[in-house]
Amino acid sequence: MRTKLWELKDLHRLILGAHLSPKEHERLFQDINGDLQQLGVHLSSCQGQGSPAKDKDVARLRHKLKTLRERCGAKIRALRKEVKTLRHTVRNLAKEAETLRYASRRVASPALQKENSALQRSLGAQTIRLVEMKSALRNMDQHVSVQEEQITALMQANKTQTETIVFLQRELAQAHAESIQVAVSCEKAGTSECPGPLLCGKRILYVGGRAGLIRQYKELVERLGGIFHHCCGESETVSPNLDQLMVEADAVFCPEEALGGKIGQRIQEVCGQGSPMLTLLKDSDISSLSRCLKDMALQQ
Repeated sequence: MRTKLWELKDLHRLILGAHLSPKEHERLFQDINGDLQQLGVHLSSCQGQGSPAKDKDVARLRHKLKTLRERCGAKIRALRKEVKTLRHTVRNLAKEAETLRYASRRVASPALQKENSALQRSLGAQTIRLVEMKSALRNMDQHVSVQEEQITALMQANKTQTETIVFLQRELAQAHAESIQVAVSCEKAGTSECPGPLLCGKRILYVGGRAGLIRQYKELVERLGGIFHHCCGESETVSPNLDQLMVEADAVFCPEEALGGKIGQRIQEVCGQGSPMLTLLKDSDISSLSRCLKDMALQQ
């Protein structure tokens, strides 16, 4: 019986320390439990038949037997619970494996492969379209930037034109006020044959001046009854008809700033011979031309 106890202890140590499967644990614990029961029966039969020392040993062994039964029972319950959990896990894994097998069969199906190919072609087409749209967006941004620059330039030009209009309106009002103060006596004044209240049909040649004011020069001269001619003073080439215009003109008006070119030299040469009457203007403003026209009318 001594040997059997040592074998039980070794088995108990093996179960607690070794790495065994749940089934092996359960089988070994069942064997141990059976051996322990047999040991309990044997101890019960032996108690009271020997010396007090042996009875004391039997009591101690019975206590150890009880302790081993409790430990084995707890271990067996834990193992049964673990086995139940493992079985549940195995069932879940089997279901997942079946799902994966179904998915793999479906992926391998011709219909799904055809659908996948169609989706890939559609994705390629959408990618190309996206690249084109990005390129178009960049071009549009550049176009918008150009448009913004043009709008800014137009706004600046509009501001300049507005300032010019205000300036011209002020100059015209001043010129009109000055022209009303001029009183000219003429045989045709007040009749239908009168070409104008001041200039009486005289030919006025204006050389140079501001390009944006030429129309206002013309309107001023014609409103005062004159015939307006103009010659650009910025050109380096003398116009062939400049001499003819100066010969036919009754008066030539030229800003001082326009005398530096070849046209200005030609005007001084012709006017130096006494052909037309040359009037030098301090600037290109309409008011300067209006005052000189008034002075010319008063001198007649």
